[in-house]
Amino acid sequence: MEYRSKAYPDQKSRSQLTQMSQAQRLQLDEESERLFLSHSLRRSFDKGNVIVRSGDAAESLYYIVSGSVVVTVENREGRDLIVAYLTAGQFFGEAGLFFDDITRTAWVKAREKCELAVMPYARFHQLVPERIELMYAVGRQLVHRLISSTDISADFAFNDATIRLARALVRMLQQSQASNMAEFTCTRQELARMIGCSREVAGKALKKLHEDGLIAVDGKRITILPEMKAFLEESV
Repeated sequence: MEYRSKAYPDQKSRSQLTQMSQAQRLQLDEESERLFLSHSLRRSFDKGNVIVRSGDAAESLYYIVSGSVVVTVENREGRDLIVAYLTAGQFFGEAGLFFDDITRTAWVKAREKCELAVMPYARFHQLVPERIELMYAVGRQLVHRLISSTDISADFAFNDATIRLARALVRMLQQSQASNMAEFTCTRQELARMIGCSREVAGKALKKLHEDGLIAVDGKRITILPEMKAFLEESV
């Protein structure tokens, strides 16, 4: 099912929306990034490739050079829940920096073709005295994800599918590196996996947000409109 919008927000509206993005302040500075990349192994993954498997031994830290990945968790029946989308400039696999002999707790797959920089934990610890900003950057991103996880838990406990979807879409925008955009592509199945419901329920929630003038939808393309911010503030 497709819902088509008559108009998309102008550049001023998009600029207002992207003030909600926190991606840039989570970035490594240029010098730290150069140092990390010079001591890491580059690996490329095509869309859909599995990068990390839940249950595998945690041995290395990953840094996204380009592209994006999706992080999911699964239950015993194989149903999965999307917990994060990560894009260029973000780390994943950090737990092994702080705990020995642990295993991965989530799946990470390439959402599109991506290039990653991979570094063994031991090597990262050797670099930290030379550039402490590396550890601060990892810490900032961990705290940001913890806050996001807390929000997701509260959504599941207190909010219906429509509000959960609205908040999930804004989180997705905040994680985006496209700082001049307020839109992205996402399938109905992905939306359902983001908010823990059926595809049909996700479709109804999406239609409601569209009819209320909070988003514009054109096939898989979703644009968050400026009215979304006021809606979420009122729903708290």
